[in-house]
Amino acid sequence: MIKLTALVFGVSTMSNFNDIQRLIYTSVLENNPEIIAQRKQINDLKKGLKKSQNHKELNKLKAAEKSFDNIIEEYSEAQLLDETFVERVKIFLDTFSPNRLNFRLAPFDGFPEFQILANLKSQYLVNGDFENVIFTYGSRPNIKLSVFGVITSCPQEQDIRVNLNDEYLAYDEDELTEEAVYDKVFRNVFASFENFEKFFFVPSYPKIAISPIGIYREVIME
Repeated sequence: MIKLTALVFGVSTMSNFNDIQRLIYTSVLENNPEIIAQRKQINDLKKGLKKSQNHKELNKLKAAEKSFDNIIEEYSEAQLLDETFVERVKIFLDTFSPNRLNFRLAPFDGFPEFQILANLKSQYLVNGDFENVIFTYGSRPNIKLSVFGVITSCPQEQDIRVNLNDEYLAYDEDELTEEAVYDKVFRNVFASFENFEKFFFVPSYPKIAISPIGIYREVIME
């Protein structure tokens, strides 16, 4: 199984994650009387706010939209995320992985946990464009592709590496120089990203990551 995930789409999708779900599930529930009534209330409040901005009416609109989301989640499989969380994830993706295309290969049907991960660079794509790759092959290609490259990450089941932040454990804050304090802060910030970044582009056991040299499709001529 091969999967292509473009985080250039991921950022856009994350920004509109809740709106996309509202569009899909509201269409399914369009005949639900609670949905109809709530949509009418929201539309009426929006029309009123266009005529005059009223703080009280704005609060009513926010409450109505929250109630609308609750109804969607109650009658469907929608899982709407907190808007603050959505914005923070978007900031993370914008900062650390803009225009990223991930290649994920599961070579063994009986061992799907083992996967080969790679980051594809746009300048080396034949089409030279992330969107073209996704539209050509799909996000889950149904043809057999092969990949070879240099292994860059091979996590072990038990991580026994030294934590570089441990060098400050023996010191109180007032014993550190100003430079050391800033260094500690920056290290802690990036250490806090470690578990979060595993979700997007850092492999965990038993997956491995490679720097791809080539991805190709083998064709046997008979």
